[in-house]
Amino acid sequence: MHWVAHAVAHGPLRFMLMHVTVDPLGVLTGAAGGRAHARVRCVLRSGIVYAAGLRGPRAALGGACRVLAAALPQHGYHERAFPVLERDIGAALRAAGFGAVSASLERNAALRARPALGTAQVDRLIAAAVARHAAHGAPDARRAPATSSPNPPAKLPDPMSDPMSVYLAALDGAARDYVEAGRPVHGQGVDRLAVYNFIVGHEGRSRYRVQALRALPWLLPLLAAPQPARSAREAAMICAAIDGAEPLHDAVARAFDVPREVVRWLGKRALPGHWRLDEVRLRRLLAALSWLPPERRPRTPAQFAELVQLCGVLAGIFRFRDDRGDLQMRAWSALHGTCMRRWLAECGRPGWARDALARDPQRFAAQCADAADFLGTLADAVQCARDAGGDAALASVVRWAGGIGLRRLLAMSVCWHAQAFGADDAPADAAGPAGPSDAAHWPAILP
Repeated sequence: MHWVAHAVAHGPLRFMLMHVTVDPLGVLTGAAGGRAHARVRCVLRSGIVYAAGLRGPRAALGGACRVLAAALPQHGYHERAFPVLERDIGAALRAAGFGAVSASLERNAALRARPALGTAQVDRLIAAAVARHAAHGAPDARRAPATSSPNPPAKLPDPMSDPMSVYLAALDGAARDYVEAGRPVHGQGVDRLAVYNFIVGHEGRSRYRVQALRALPWLLPLLAAPQPARSAREAAMICAAIDGAEPLHDAVARAFDVPREVVRWLGKRALPGHWRLDEVRLRRLLAALSWLPPERRPRTPAQFAELVQLCGVLAGIFRFRDDRGDLQMRAWSALHGTCMRRWLAECGRPGWARDALARDPQRFAAQCADAADFLGTLADAVQCARDAGGDAALASVVRWAGGIGLRRLLAMSVCWHAQAFGADDAPADAAGPAGPSDAAHWPAILP
């Protein structure tokens, strides 16, 4: 096991660090076909770092790594493209005559691996094992010498004597410092290699990106995580503003269609540690904060969690029109914001709503979900009675709902459900609740 470093003067590869673990018997016997496992960190000239695993003959690993670096994209790190990229890398290795070497890109890799033993320690172990093999004819793992103190390091970094120092010198300083101090963000382990590559994505802009992530830590999962589900629109808008040194709060407010004051207020506040703060939850959180007055906003992680959960329950009242209910768009907020503001204020004050939430939150959520059927039917009735379009009827019903309050709306919904589906509509000869077999016997629409 040892470290190998190469500095390359030409081509896409700037620096390569290999942590090689070889087959002990292959080393001790000098077998030419001995295989090795390698963990490679390729630093490209664009500043991007890829982590890969190689397996193949020892003598072929160095050349195969150069082919690997040439086949990697020079600007970008997209985990969702790894299967296609690995297929292209395999074809490139075979075309270059390294078909015996297999390569696989590492997901969620660290920026660099740390050696279990120092280089000098490994060299002494191998030398001692070879000497013992020559003296006794076979290796004896039980009698292998203990690890000794490493030799003093060279004063100046040299690729062969001190590869780790040379590797670190080839990295972007601002990005490396940020990644080394990285912590899990809202329940997500930071993919340090992905974060590093995001920061150095535009050379010379790493300082701006580090400043943005430190100012608004909750942006990191949206911008740096290599997830196929992340929103390209918001991420592209925010990244363009960061690289252009534009005001960050304004850029985030534009991307999510919320007031700048909401983004600035959220700042570095502590959010629930178990949250997987993807773009959907972030949209819901920013929208919910925009509906609350500043003096009513959450102060603790538990209150943040309760707010987002409550907004999801209340938004379910409008799911007859929008199944997603993600509070995503400015148009959604403009149409339903009046209701959401009034209902959130009603739930925040002492009284019926708060008591209902504390007493039976599941029943409260079920009543809100049932109210969607009530409002949907009401919108259809308005559309037919007034011969109006669907949008006009919906706007009329939403204005009416925002003017009567949440408690009265849910009470009217319960009454409507009881009248529409209650026992009064049952046939006279019905002796009781329908049995399981009755569910399949629907009445004919026509005689």
